[in-house]
Amino acid sequence: MTRTSGYYIGIIALGLVLLYLIIRALQGDLWVETYRHDESEPYDLDIFVELLERSSPSATSYLDESIAAFDSGDSAVCLVFLGRDFIATPEESKELLDFIEAGNSAFICASSITLPLLQEISANNTGPYQTIAEDTRVDAYIGNDTTRYTFEYRDDKGPTQRFWSYFTIQENESYKKEVLGEYVPEAPSWYSLTDYFDEIDEYDEEYYDEEYDDDEDYYDEDNDDFEGIDKYTVPVKPTTEDSIFIQFNEDGKRVLENFISFNIGEGKLFLHSDQLFFTNYFIIENEGFEYAQKVISHLPNKRVVWDRYHANYHYEGEFADGPPSSPLRFVFENPPLKYAWYTIILTTLLFVLFRSKRQQRIIPLMPRVENTSIAFAHSLGALHYKADSGRHLAKEMMHLFNNFNRRRYGIKRKKDISGLAEEIAKKSKTPIELVKSILELERKIVFNPSSRMSENGILYRKLQSYYKQARK
Repeated sequence: MTRTSGYYIGIIALGLVLLYLIIRALQGDLWVETYRHDESEPYDLDIFVELLERSSPSATSYLDESIAAFDSGDSAVCLVFLGRDFIATPEESKELLDFIEAGNSAFICASSITLPLLQEISANNTGPYQTIAEDTRVDAYIGNDTTRYTFEYRDDKGPTQRFWSYFTIQENESYKKEVLGEYVPEAPSWYSLTDYFDEIDEYDEEYYDEEYDDDEDYYDEDNDDFEGIDKYTVPVKPTTEDSIFIQFNEDGKRVLENFISFNIGEGKLFLHSDQLFFTNYFIIENEGFEYAQKVISHLPNKRVVWDRYHANYHYEGEFADGPPSSPLRFVFENPPLKYAWYTIILTTLLFVLFRSKRQQRIIPLMPRVENTSIAFAHSLGALHYKADSGRHLAKEMMHLFNNFNRRRYGIKRKKDISGLAEEIAKKSKTPIELVKSILELERKIVFNPSSRMSENGILYRKLQSYYKQARK
């Protein structure tokens, strides 16, 4: 195989790979955690979105601006965020909690909830925070209900491991010594929220009394440096009936919360740590559908407002409109198309690397000179054989006979052939009768227009006998 042929075979193979990836992107289910509200792939959310909209007592609306600029009207609303990342600055987090305190509610379901919001509702930076545990399947329980809901994660190849998000309290030595009264070096890296809030009820009052009793300036509102205690720093214990517990399979004793609620003023904040539970793949099953309905039943019966504002980071200044949107966004959202795009780029780079070098001009191939005498003789013989008359073939055989005698014995044939037979027989030392029979057959065939091709056979055998007997 030449280098050129190998190169073209490689190009064809890459083309087939691209074709396969494109077909994969256009056919079958897309087993990727896309979490789109208006698509029907396994890990999109359009079914749950429809369920929430049907539960809304009036038409839903959208939040596309900061919560401070949002006008909810005369009635309270339920702000719903459903996606992968909930993003909010410290100022926006405080605005959201003020919005809830005024009598509204919020349901935030995301595997990554912005840290400023969690810090606003935490005490002493202990939590709740989000963390993850790896497993293929989890079992969920709603409150004190013993009904188990099983969720098994899979991709296009089958069940596989995944990081499941849940809420926890941050562990540290001072917290364990002051709150729990003990320190266990080999304790697990998580601490249940329910157990934590049971322990912290009395501790918080004592903590703030001891922390700020001696700090008179802290409470002096006339002091220019007065900041005051943030009204959300004291944790609000989540109600048991609003908690959903996950039983992680790798350890039967691990009961962790992934759905908690906080009473804030006149409103309520609901936090769910993983939106995967509400994707189409799970809701189309009876078990997942019942789970989603029970979660919705905990939300207040208020008009639903979809939060689209906190799905992205909001830039300031010259980047106020955010980074420019790429025309390849659709390609990168679909892994098969994304891999096909990378393959095209890699192929182009390989071509530039190996084919952009200066190459010698292709030298044309010179045709090889071939001896066509034998082929000509074959063609000529075929023509003579197909002819009805044998005189032409006989004439060629006699030409060869005369040339043989001339080159070997110096006999030049003339028109007058008297005495020719004797001269040939004498010099070639062959029988005179053989030579005369050859000349006689020449006269009968060559000079007879009605001679047949079959007569040439006799002449051929006579000539062969002469060549064998002729003197070397």
